[in-house]
Amino acid sequence: MGSPQGAKSYVDSLRPMAGQRVFIEVIPDAEARRAALNIAQTLLDAQWNVQLPLRFVDELADGVSVQPSIATLTEPQDERLNFPPYSHANSVAEKLLEFLHSYNWQAVRGLPVDPQGKPIRDEKVLPAGAIRIQVGLYPAAVYVSPPGRKEFTSRMEEIKREREKGMAESERQVEKDWAALPPELRKKRLREHEEREAKIKSEISNGPCQVLNPLF
Repeated sequence: MGSPQGAKSYVDSLRPMAGQRVFIEVIPDAEARRAALNIAQTLLDAQWNVQLPLRFVDELADGVSVQPSIATLTEPQDERLNFPPYSHANSVAEKLLEFLHSYNWQAVRGLPVDPQGKPIRDEKVLPAGAIRIQVGLYPAAVYVSPPGRKEFTSRMEEIKREREKGMAESERQVEKDWAALPPELRKKRLREHEEREAKIKSEISNGPCQVLNPLF
């Protein structure tokens, strides 16, 4: 069942390129395959000409690469005839990248090359005007603290430093107090302290989650 007439769709920006021929390659990885199928379904919804089934390929670069076909330039007199479809493919690739970036996909413009790293200029492999999309592993993410958390994070770090300073002063005072105790009582207190610390350490190490940078 189609969308009601006049209703907006998430693929509206891609529909002007309906009929665009697309080849999708993906590494044999479950997460990458889901991403590739998501792209394929999106382009099908926009009525692009997606070549199915998807092709599984080993050793692709991480992330998504959008690769418009490149000119063959086989004969000088054919150059002007060859360029229009490739120019169109470049334009479509840029619009597709804009669309993917708008949904926070990590996608880049790429050059179609063969397994030996040579540019693909064979129209039997990648037809003139077509686009190849390659989907590799999800790229490693780098966490960037949002601007709104900067003041909060600074305050938490300050609290952490104050806590550590207070604990150090408390330990120094405990050492002074213990030094004033009779030898036997001091040994007993030290043994109780070590047993308590060992118990706490055991309970923490056996927990299912580990805190990487505790602030509290």
